[in-house]
Amino acid sequence: MRRLLVCLLLLALLAPVAARAEPEHGLIRSGIDLPRTFPLVLRLPPAQSGHLTVTDPATGAVILTAYARAGTPLRVLLPPGDWSVRVATGAKWQDETRLFGPDTRTATFGPLRFDILGLNARRGHVLTIHP
Repeated sequence: MRRLLVCLLLLALLAPVAARAEPEHGLIRSGIDLPRTFPLVLRLPPAQSGHLTVTDPATGAVILTAYARAGTPLRVLLPPGDWSVRVATGAKWQDETRLFGPDTRTATFGPLRFDILGLNARRGHVLTIHP
């Protein structure tokens, strides 16, 4: 019995790591203290989820990360400025390092400007990823 338990424990430790649970739809983390008031909307194909990374193009610092579940548009708010946006898409979530595994597709946009237009209009962006 003890030998069986040891074998099962070894199998559990040596088994490949399964995909982690898919993150909640929305903001994962924000790496900046500036007020976020400018909209960024991400639209994905129906069978694809997405991982959004917004960075400062001058420094490469991550400003924000978010997750979009398949079939649901993602809306996040960004601080004013010029930001680069990377969108990784796929069907089976792995984790924040592997994203969607070998089937991950990425698209990069920007830098995109988020600011005030005229007296009271906010400049945001809508990104639509097609299959």
